[in-house]
Amino acid sequence: MVILDTNILIDHFRMSDREATSHFETLTKIISPSELAISLITVQELFTGKGMSNPKNFNRIQQLLQKVTLLPYSLKVALLAGEISREHTADMEFADAATVSTCLINDVELCTLNKKHFKGVKRIKLLDF
Repeated sequence: MVILDTNILIDHFRMSDREATSHFETLTKIISPSELAISLITVQELFTGKGMSNPKNFNRIQQLLQKVTLLPYSLKVALLAGEISREHTADMEFADAATVSTCLINDVELCTLNKKHFKGVKRIKLLDF
């Protein structure tokens, strides 16, 4: 299983509007959508965007959520995210710490366009594609 970072999905929705191929579309050619997951923190990030006031965008994200596995933000994930944030105080945002912790707890790879955000995090597996 592979967890998608928020930026992969934002890229997908932006590219869809331009009729270009997104990283998400490329990824779904090599990995079954049933093997893709997102954290509930990513869901929150997506619905925080200003574009959510547009019903078209809202519906597109709702459709995507039905195709991927949703991974919870549990106490175990929160505790590990806190530890990772402490270790990377200068450059680790809340959502990134939550996402990387979700990956580590579930022993899955992370697919992101911002690999530098996760630099120095031990044991994280970043997908190269």
